[in-house]
Amino acid sequence: MIGIMAPSGWGKTTLMYETCEKLFGPDGYFIADMGDEDGTAAINDINAEQIGTWKKFKEVVDDIVKNKDTDYADLKVVILDTLDAAFEKAEEYTVQAWNRENMGQQGFKQASSVNSVEGGFGKGLDRVIETVKKEFARLAKVGVKVWWTAHVKEKDQTDLFTGTNYTTLTANMSMKYFNSVKNISHIIGFGYFDRTVEKQEVKPVLNIKLEQFTVQIDNNIIALLGKTSVADNFVLKDNFGRYYTVSEVGYLEIGDNMKVYMSPGETFGELLLGGD
Repeated sequence: MIGIMAPSGWGKTTLMYETCEKLFGPDGYFIADMGDEDGTAAINDINAEQIGTWKKFKEVVDDIVKNKDTDYADLKVVILDTLDAAFEKAEEYTVQAWNRENMGQQGFKQASSVNSVEGGFGKGLDRVIETVKKEFARLAKVGVKVWWTAHVKEKDQTDLFTGTNYTTLTANMSMKYFNSVKNISHIIGFGYFDRTVEKQEVKPVLNIKLEQFTVQIDNNIIALLGKTSVADNFVLKDNFGRYYTVSEVGYLEIGDNMKVYMSPGETFGELLLGGD
């Protein structure tokens, strides 16, 4: 089992995709996109599916196990993207399953969180881990390994003796969950952003140039919002009944080594002009 841990936007999914494409080919891997942000959508030709619930993931595993020798003959790896999102969905599934199993029993009070499952005291977390590992084992039985990605939490700290500032990275999930997977993983990679800032002296020069321009609005919803003052976009109307919004573009120079293009930020192009 292989895992990659890194902050959002680091490229965890892309790294897994490129690695699996190279090692196994397009039919040799499957990425279970467990997050709500649809993180795999930006990668062309990726073999992935949005998985909204743990029940859906179980159905995917059912399909792989049942049809491994036919539809999934070349499948080698299933990637959970991300592990923390997978555990969140497994928690929801576990709570729902616990409530269904005990509904109707005298004195039973529905669990609102995993901490109330199995009477609490960490037993609910154990049941979640068992739920997740059960699917891992089912995949392993048909020769499919599980890899994973995970988000990390960053915490800035200061060394008490030297006063040096540093950042620690920890798993963005219950440590009990993380340790249950860490202990069966062969390789875990950590990614981070190097935010070292170098001071550089600049000349006392500041130049700025701004230019306003108008853009015709083809989206009727934006035109309506402007006419009714529901939105704060400045909307103009010409003699032919066409509507325009006013924007601004700029160019900034700081010293002789910093040049900045300032693009319009008050509108979304897809809302203004239409399209996807």
